[in-house]
Amino acid sequence: MPLIHHRQDLEEFSLKGNAIYSPGSIPPSWEGTPEQYGDHVKKMMDHMRILLEVMIPYFNAFEKSIEGCLTRSEPVIKYNDAWYLFRPGTDVYFDLNGKVVAGIVDKVLYQASMIRSMEVGIWYLAFDGKQSERRLITRAIHPFHEEKEVTKMWCCPASIWDQKDGGKRRSEFEARGRKIFKLCSGQYKQVRHSGVDRSKKEVIQLPSSRLRASF
Repeated sequence: MPLIHHRQDLEEFSLKGNAIYSPGSIPPSWEGTPEQYGDHVKKMMDHMRILLEVMIPYFNAFEKSIEGCLTRSEPVIKYNDAWYLFRPGTDVYFDLNGKVVAGIVDKVLYQASMIRSMEVGIWYLAFDGKQSERRLITRAIHPFHEEKEVTKMWCCPASIWDQKDGGKRRSEFEARGRKIFKLCSGQYKQVRHSGVDRSKKEVIQLPSSRLRASF
């Protein structure tokens, strides 16, 4: 039920449209009259209201059920409901080659068929001691039986983990981020030179020094 991730957006659209489709905003590509465009958008809003009338009872029942699992002292989830944890834009902590990394959910793909599969796409910032870059990783969440503690999954929403450890991990990541930012925004950390000292008119050589940092 991925639509539930966009419930607020859908409800707002049904009432007033959005930045792309609104009765008072006509895109350059529209070939009809302003009145026709207004009718077009209002019809979409009406259709959205009808859809929500059908879906909201299901949304409410599902959210009530899932919140009962996530508000326990140790939050748990069933495999068929795990996609709910990974709304695009959600901050997460995840395991990357045995190291805990922070990232943001880019997408979640779930097919409820005879062979179930679920994949989560996460983008994160990688730093190798010299430069920082954005990377995207996509990994599967393999089926599991009964309920599973959310904090024991390879990928866990940051809000759930922060509640468990009182924000300790988040503070560590923020401190690490400040350190990386300072290193990336400072002066050059590596020098290689072989040239002439104009004051002494002689060739000088400076040994190279390479930045080494571990986090």
